[in-house]
Amino acid sequence: MKHRILFNFIYPLLLPCLLNSCSSNKSSSPSEDDYVECEECEGNGYVIKECSECEGEGNITCSYCYGRGGVRCSMCFGSGRDECVSCNGTGRKECFSCNGSGYDSDGDQCGMCWGDGYERCSMCFGKGYDDCFSCNGRGVKPCSNCDGEGYVECEECSGYGKVKVECEECNGEGKVLKDN
Repeated sequence: MKHRILFNFIYPLLLPCLLNSCSSNKSSSPSEDDYVECEECEGNGYVIKECSECEGEGNITCSYCYGRGGVRCSMCFGSGRDECVSCNGTGRKECFSCNGSGYDSDGDQCGMCWGDGYERCSMCFGKGYDDCFSCNGRGVKPCSNCDGEGYVECEECSGYGKVKVECEECNGEGKVLKDN
């Protein structure tokens, strides 16, 4: 009981000191007048720096085409050619005049194929192939990821090449304590 009375007497006296309002323990926080504008960020709280992702360029190499701007055509596998469907890639077709015999109905040499029994394919003009319709014979199509440019806009800086970074000097506050 004696301890309780002592506690009840002392506790109210110590409580203000425990709450940091005791004059001997009081630490005053700096007022607005104790601060000056941060010179590093000019009071903005951030600084503009070169983007580390694109090294200030604003764009990065396309990861789909590796900067080439084009990808191999999936229809012709990069050859640029499609086998002619009319002659199956031979460039020749059976002569329609002599039905491939090389002779006309009179037994003379056919005037259309000159006795060979075959004539040049009229679809591919004797080449045996046509240009790929998908890539127009190039074997490469423009990259759909970068529209054939070989690079894409940097996502880190949205293509500007610069980024806002919190000022390390003032921790983004825009002000620092005055030097005394």
